[in-house]
Amino acid sequence: MTAANSVGSSQPTYIDATTLGGVPISPTTTEWFWSNASHVYIQLSGWDDNGCEITKFEVDYREYGSKVWRKAENRLPQLDQQWSHYVASSILNQPNSFVIADLVPAQWYQIRVTAENSAGLSVSVYNYATTTLQGESIGPPSEFFDLNMLVIICSSILLMICSLTCVYILVKRHNNHQQLTEYRNSLTADCKSERGNITANTPQTQADINNRVYSTPVHLNADSKHGYAFVILS
Repeated sequence: MTAANSVGSSQPTYIDATTLGGVPISPTTTEWFWSNASHVYIQLSGWDDNGCEITKFEVDYREYGSKVWRKAENRLPQLDQQWSHYVASSILNQPNSFVIADLVPAQWYQIRVTAENSAGLSVSVYNYATTTLQGESIGPPSEFFDLNMLVIICSSILLMICSLTCVYILVKRHNNHQQLTEYRNSLTADCKSERGNITANTPQTQADINNRVYSTPVHLNADSKHGYAFVILS
């Protein structure tokens, strides 16, 4: 920025300036949501434009716990009569109304709302549930019992226990075999040692050697194939 008068112009001065406004501000609660057994209604007027007009909304949803997002289509024009029991028709007819249709009764959903203006995007995710067919609300997601997840966890624990048991049995058998081998070797060594000690500690005299008894078979009858006798020699 420069200033000028009859004398001349000043040196340029640089000033940092920003415009007002920012990305849309999302509501922190689900007070702008309503539901029945098959639809979820969102009043998008609960989003603050933060000084810059919101130019676009996008709504995605998925079942609670799922990883796949599905793009929602606004089904508001066909639902005025159905919603008259829950929301005033004056609210339903507002331009920022959005309805997600074809949902499962008594099911929790995650709803992602993206609001866009000239300053940028704001993305918020909300947990909200449809009612039962009788119009009753259901408990929070933490009360749900995921049977599939329980089966996976139990199977993993059982597989781990079986693996540890097999490893324990193999190690135990190896140790037992090693201990048995060592025990046999020790018995063999002890027997050899005792036999050597007995032999060394028992002297043999000449009389013992002379008194040794030997036996030998003698054929008695030449005509008999089995006629044998034993002669004792000393």
